[in-house]
Amino acid sequence: MGEKHCATGDTRASAVPHPEWVRLWSTEVSSPADMERRPIRVRSSETGEWVSMHVQLFKFELPQRPWWIYSPVPVG
Repeated sequence: MGEKHCATGDTRASAVPHPEWVRLWSTEVSSPADMERRPIRVRSSETGEWVSMHVQLFKFELPQRPWWIYSPVPVG
């Protein structure tokens, strides 16, 4: 049987985290002030076409949290 991968980082013997997810969860995130404010391009899951998006940032002030939520928003 082939090697099994999981997106959740499951550590059971029957599953190995996929390398892309390991990179995602172990990479330090830049401060929002250090990020470029330019549109990003992603492929639509429905049409497969490229769509330009802005990245909207939600930062929690009260109660304070050590994390942010990034949300893609279509341009225009």
